[in-house]
Amino acid sequence: MNLLDLIIIACMVFLIVRGIFRGFIREVGSLAGVILGIWLASVYQPQLTDFLKPFVPAGKYLALISFALIFFVVLVFCNVVGWLLKKLARKLFLGWADRTLGAALAVLKGVLITYFAIVLLTFFVPSKSNLITDSKLAPIIINSYQSIIGLLSPGAYQNLKKKFVGQKERIEKAFSEKIERVIKEDGHK
Repeated sequence: MNLLDLIIIACMVFLIVRGIFRGFIREVGSLAGVILGIWLASVYQPQLTDFLKPFVPAGKYLALISFALIFFVVLVFCNVVGWLLKKLARKLFLGWADRTLGAALAVLKGVLITYFAIVLLTFFVPSKSNLITDSKLAPIIINSYQSIIGLLSPGAYQNLKKKFVGQKERIEKAFSEKIERVIKEDGHK
């Protein structure tokens, strides 16, 4: 086992313990808040931006503020509803089921997060790096991902990897140009 395996295990343990303490109802409420928050914010952000223009002098950031405001309100609302439903479940003596299902949902969430994190890691870290080759868990995830993508669309994994690597290089170039510009400006002062 290496550092990557320890990070995966630590994340899974954290999520399971959190799922047990929060319970299924609050976990679903939180997840629903994120999903509904993003969806409702993307739908209603333009209307809120237009409504707030006369009152808030935020200029170009007003759309972002409107999106964040809608997202935050929906997230808090769904979490409060989840908290209230959890209280109701306790009164009905269903707390044990809530906690057990919360742990199961946390395992599912942990597997998905780990899966996507490892897949994204392979886009940026060479597959022959010690971080991946010395890991006991990462190769299993990588092989399963490549097999699934290969079945769905042969060559899709390599195309997706090229797309991400191209984005990475473009972002690095943009940042390095900005850093060079700042250094030059500071040198002229």
